[in-house]
Amino acid sequence: MFENMLFKILFTLLACSSYILHKIIYVYHLIDFLNIFPTVMQKAWRERNPPARIKAAYQALELNNDCATAYVLLAEEEATTIVDAERLFKQALKAGETIYRRSQQCQHQSPQHEAQLRRDTNVLVYIKRRLAMCARKLGRIREAVKIMRDLMKEFPPLTMLNIHENLLESLLELQAYADVQAVLAKYDGE
Repeated sequence: MFENMLFKILFTLLACSSYILHKIIYVYHLIDFLNIFPTVMQKAWRERNPPARIKAAYQALELNNDCATAYVLLAEEEATTIVDAERLFKQALKAGETIYRRSQQCQHQSPQHEAQLRRDTNVLVYIKRRLAMCARKLGRIREAVKIMRDLMKEFPPLTMLNIHENLLESLLELQAYADVQAVLAKYDGE
């Protein structure tokens, strides 16, 4: 009888600790959503002074190494060559994919989480598009075409970003006229 009662108490404690652990994870994700580095990056993007924007991006990376938008800002503002920009966009992609997966897991918890997923999706699409443009400018046109096609398959509702126009330019550069015609036929009404 004493063992049974002890088991019930232990089970209740474990259940409570599981509930508490779940709440701690929820609060962690909420803090992650509302934490300081997005605020730092929001200020950075609004800043008119380029050195101040770059400094803010580095501050955001000190707070969280997975701040994709900080890498994007550095690629756009600080990179002096396409190779440097591509390197920073690849770091942004790694961070962006991590953040995107985390957002997907939490998207049904609240409207704020759904909004965060949309934002993280847009950031990820932007990064991939910029990587495709870097590959194209570096003469790796087939790689650029692959990235753009994958992007259009993975995020079909986001074709409003005119990714297909970048794809058309790359296909024309490759002289892949049949592929150009297929893309034009698919997106004729836009």
